[in-house]
Amino acid sequence: MALTKLWNAVFGKRPSAELAPLAEPVAVSAPAIAAPVKPSSERTPAPVNPNAPVSAKALVSAKAPEKSAPIKLSKAKTKSRQKAAVEQIPVVAPEPATVLRMFRRKNNAWTKLIGSRTVNIVLDLNVQDGSRAVELLEAIVDSNSPAPKYVAIGMFELAGEKLTVRQFHQKVRSAGGQPVVIPMPLVEGLRRLSQTVGTADLILLDLTEQQIADPIVARLLQRIASKDSLVLRRDAKDRWQAMATQSRAA
Repeated sequence: MALTKLWNAVFGKRPSAELAPLAEPVAVSAPAIAAPVKPSSERTPAPVNPNAPVSAKALVSAKAPEKSAPIKLSKAKTKSRQKAAVEQIPVVAPEPATVLRMFRRKNNAWTKLIGSRTVNIVLDLNVQDGSRAVELLEAIVDSNSPAPKYVAIGMFELAGEKLTVRQFHQKVRSAGGQPVVIPMPLVEGLRRLSQTVGTADLILLDLTEQQIADPIVARLLQRIASKDSLVLRRDAKDRWQAMATQSRAA
């Protein structure tokens, strides 16, 4: 006690902190290693609460589709695409318009020979170049009468003739007639005609003397010509003469 007083008197009073007993040692742990921070792209999204209220702005942004930037095409590509689109459109060919032809009878060399006779079937045994058929039809065809049948027996181009069957059809139709072609020799053609068409109202005999004198040809002509038929024969001077018709043979 006395020693303490002496110490205090020489050195002064010791602070109370120095006289306090030493504190217990504090345990220091190793520094914690921080976990690596993931990039924003790898962060796991926060759980969505289905019961949480959703704002109207969020709904609009969710429904609105993203607008893609317009693709600009060059003029060449645009024209090529337009051309391809046009080519894909089916082209429908227009239907041919109906041509109305007005026929009037013309006065020519056949008018006096035929007169006012009604001719529905013409038989021509030698059509040559087809001009005679056109002239004859012009004399008997008009728009108020039915188109007569113009029957031709011959081989046409099969025998080396200049007039083809197609050309004959075109000429007869252009004059208002109905072409009927029997591509056979004379006798076979007459026999076929008697079995199919029957009689003819007008018969043009442009044949040789030998052909007319043939008994088979004469008999077949009698079957084709009726009592009302007009039979015209061309003579050596290129004139047409009417021939008397005989009764049809059995």
